Amino acid sequence: MPQDVARKGYIDIIESQLAAQLGSVGVAYTEKVTLFIAHKDRDGADLSNVVFWIQEAERALSYVGGGATSLQARGAWLGERDTPLYENTTLVYSYAPPAAILENVPRLRDFLHRYGREANQGEVALLLENTDGQWFYRIRAPYDVVAVEM
Repeated sequence: MPQDVARKGYIDIIESQLAAQLGSVGVAYTEKVTLFIAHKDRDGADLSNVVFWIQEAERALSYVGGGATSLQARGAWLGERDTPLYENTTLVYSYAPPAAILENVPRLRDFLHRYGREANQGEVALLLENTDGQWFYRIRAPYDVVAVEM
């Protein structure tokens, strides 16, 4: 038996036993969606309404995975002058089944474009992670101006 098939069988057994022992409801989600909420705008000015944007990201991801978690981080990005700009960033993430992610793409797109436009962001991003890898989607201005109906 090939090693990857044996490993898959092992993981399936561990997951089912762990789920039963934990009293877990449903299937364990392996897809993680993360949104990045910068605390500054593209010009380096502090966002006065960053809490609003964090809550909007949490709300959007709650529709995707049933809830969302936020973590504080620190990062840097190259501004227009190729000089590193340092800022606090909030990572908002949720685990969800693939079907829920696909069903909510319009909601995620609407949030990302609205956040980018209204918070004066040079770029916004979504990270999708699962057992097959990671995909980092960067969206740059100009952003859509028409909201998507949901």
